[in-house]
Amino acid sequence: MTALPKLVSELLAVIAGFGTYSLDGHVPKVTLVPHHIIVAEVCKKPCPVYAYFDPKKGILLDERLDPVGDLNARSILLHELVHFVQWKTAGRKPGNCDEWLRRESEAYDIQFRWLSRQSRGERRFPVRRPVLSPVQCRADAASHVVG
Repeated sequence: MTALPKLVSELLAVIAGFGTYSLDGHVPKVTLVPHHIIVAEVCKKPCPVYAYFDPKKGILLDERLDPVGDLNARSILLHELVHFVQWKTAGRKPGNCDEWLRRESEAYDIQFRWLSRQSRGERRFPVRRPVLSPVQCRADAASHVVG
């Protein structure tokens, strides 16, 4: 996917355009991987996860997704890029459940605000954020499920 690095830069500019974060030019590595790799990283059991940001590995994106050609997959990548920018800004992963919920809520907010501005004909996702709960926090507060 040669267009993927360009798309990542464009989506980072979208995040900056929302005015919450300034960018420093760093771009995360984005790797397409089999679904089971992401499940093993995030859930440790079957779950509807499509992507994951890890500071050491970058963004792991389910290889079944085509963010270049599919708007909905692009919104998932945008969500993970928000987590990358959050990590760069804070210099660390979320430290507790409240912080994880705040970061996750912000990532969904940016994802769905952007998605709501796109053509209705291309959207499959509803343009509303999921309800988040502390029950979704893991002990280390460092993972999240995008689904």
